[in-house]
Amino acid sequence: MRYRPARPVWIDLAKVFPIAGRPTRSVPNGLDLQVRVPGTLSAWQLTTTGDWVGYCKFDVRHGTVVIGMSQWIPAAALQKRDDQLDRRRP
Repeated sequence: MRYRPARPVWIDLAKVFPIAGRPTRSVPNGLDLQVRVPGTLSAWQLTTTGDWVGYCKFDVRHGTVVIGMSQWIPAAALQKRDDQLDRRRP
């Protein structure tokens, strides 16, 4: 199923990229994958295990650089977004 236009969502990157245990070190200029970011959801799809994933576009910070990404995101990491675009921590 595709959405036209794409629907705004919040993506909890900490749920997509969980850290096992404590972080080994802090890397200020590394990819910031532990925040909630705004994105757009363009499709839903069932996986072979029966879980839903959404195809999303969103930006990730790498130090001062912003990188655009598109990928399948588990439904548990997505939340409907009705508010303004802002980078908020959960």
